[in-house]
Amino acid sequence: MGTEAIRILAFAQAKELLGFTEKMLFVDRSKTPREIIIGIEPTFFEKIHGARVAIDQRYASWDQPIEEAEEMAIIPPVSGG
Repeated sequence: MGTEAIRILAFAQAKELLGFTEKMLFVDRSKTPREIIIGIEPTFFEKIHGARVAIDQRYASWDQPIEEAEEMAIIPPVSGG
């Protein structure tokens, strides 16, 4: 697996912390979403607890390689009232 571009989408608090809503990033396809996010913002998981990741519009594990994915979305927990 080589290095290819993936679209990263960030919502709500993730957008504020990461500093973007959408970004194209060249990454090694053996990387996991966790590794990618820590590479962008090392304190992400300390500051946002309970965030989910979706790979190509399906919820996924933070620790599975992205492989052939085209899109990764970071979805922080939501609270309602």
